[in-house]
Amino acid sequence: MNFQRQELIEMIYALGEADKNCLLASRIYQQKFPNLRHPRVSAFEKLKNRFEATGNVTYSKPTKMPYVNDEEVELSVLLSLEENPHLSSRKIAAELPVTKSSVNRITLKHKFHPYHIALHQDLYGNDFVNRVDFCNTILDRVNRNPNFLSLILFSDEATFKNNGIVNRHNMHYYATENPHWVRQVNHQHPWSINVWGGIFNSQVIGPFFSMAL
Repeated sequence: MNFQRQELIEMIYALGEADKNCLLASRIYQQKFPNLRHPRVSAFEKLKNRFEATGNVTYSKPTKMPYVNDEEVELSVLLSLEENPHLSSRKIAAELPVTKSSVNRITLKHKFHPYHIALHQDLYGNDFVNRVDFCNTILDRVNRNPNFLSLILFSDEATFKNNGIVNRHNMHYYATENPHWVRQVNHQHPWSINVWGGIFNSQVIGPFFSMAL
């Protein structure tokens, strides 16, 4: 579906009001312009990606890349990754005379994989040694009593705040029809809540909720 420039601009405004949430932007656009054609959520996603990549709302044909020797292209891509392994394929393609698909092909050919960061709890002082000692103690207890782990209450707690950042890529809603799931953000009154839960002898205890101070 082709959109006029003014329609695309209004769609960008809707994305801004929805904090880049394409589903919410689609609903905002429908409410503002009930008599106009309603773009699909996918249209907002394509527009958002194009606007972030080029700064333009209208689609422009890609300029023809100058001829570059394949070996030179591969070397340039690999050198870029060597200098900064955090670069995205889009960023490399923008800096070099090569398409994004070619960057992906080269990285795949040379077995480069975009690994994601893994978050781990920081260790201090004797923490590492203490953890190893704890594991050895548990193994010794289990050898003497195979049911030892069923006598331990494993618990954890977390604090949730309403001013946190939501990663929409990790939040899903499985349904046969679109539920138009919306989450409100930017609350004027901040609050936080503690959640505690445990497991004892294969039984889940909790969760228990309490307001955080």
